[in-house]
Amino acid sequence: MFRELLQNPMALTLSILGHAVIVGVLVFSLKQHSAPVMQASVEPVKALAVNEALVDEARKKLEEQEKLRKKKLSESEKKRKQAEAKRRQAEEQRKQVERKRREEEQRLKEVEQQLAKEKEKQKAEAARLAKLKKEQAAAAEANKQAEAKKKAEQERLAALERQRKMEQERKRREAEEQKAREAELQRALDAERQAEEAHERALAQKKAEEERLRRENVRLNRQRAEYEAAIRQKVERNWIRPSTAGSGVSCEVMVEQDPGGGVMSVQVRSCEGDQAFRHSVETAVKRASPLPTPADPALFDRNIEFIFKPEG
Repeated sequence: MFRELLQNPMALTLSILGHAVIVGVLVFSLKQHSAPVMQASVEPVKALAVNEALVDEARKKLEEQEKLRKKKLSESEKKRKQAEAKRRQAEEQRKQVERKRREEEQRLKEVEQQLAKEKEKQKAEAARLAKLKKEQAAAAEANKQAEAKKKAEQERLAALERQRKMEQERKRREAEEQKAREAELQRALDAERQAEEAHERALAQKKAEEERLRRENVRLNRQRAEYEAAIRQKVERNWIRPSTAGSGVSCEVMVEQDPGGGVMSVQVRSCEGDQAFRHSVETAVKRASPLPTPADPALFDRNIEFIFKPEG
């Protein structure tokens, strides 16, 4: 009970005050026990009223003090709770920091373990790479020697191939030169033979052309003679002998004709007869128009000349 009173100061104060009032009343009663009865009855009542007033005043003070104490206690409790909250928060923060520290330590430990494993792996990888490098170096050296041997063999074969090709080229050039000489000789023989054949053909063609020209000339001369004879005959058929014309007279006649044989003009030259004979010849030529045309158009001549010499 005493522990409960200590925990509640207001109850403790009221209890002490009540006991003090009771003790005071008892003492006062003992002091007045020997007084007359009239005083004894009046004084205790008065003292009791005074004591009650004191008690009320003390109670009010105590209540105010209690209120003030409660207020301070509330503020103190509030501060205590705030401090407790801060303490708990600080503790939580400390725990979080501690947890994070442990986690970080664990993480660092794991990292160190991982680094150790990685270092072991790197060490093993370095050993493997060193071994591989050594093997590669040995293989490279072997390849180098094999390549050198292969290159030497290739060079030897290439030299043999060059020598073979050079020999083949020499034989080919000799064969080509021989073939060229033979071809040149054959060309010379062919050219000589062709020249002889061409010469013979030229001679044959020349003889044939001469023969053709001769025959053509014969033909043309014959046709020209026939053409001129036809003109003379037609002129003679259209000629009226003048009474003064003697026998054996003749005239050189020049006639200009158109392509159809029409007489355009007549000239009598070198005439052995008289003027009447000359006139009769001109008249006969004009009466014979159109003159006969040649069998070959190539014989046609715009200006034709013939000798008019009538028979009888």
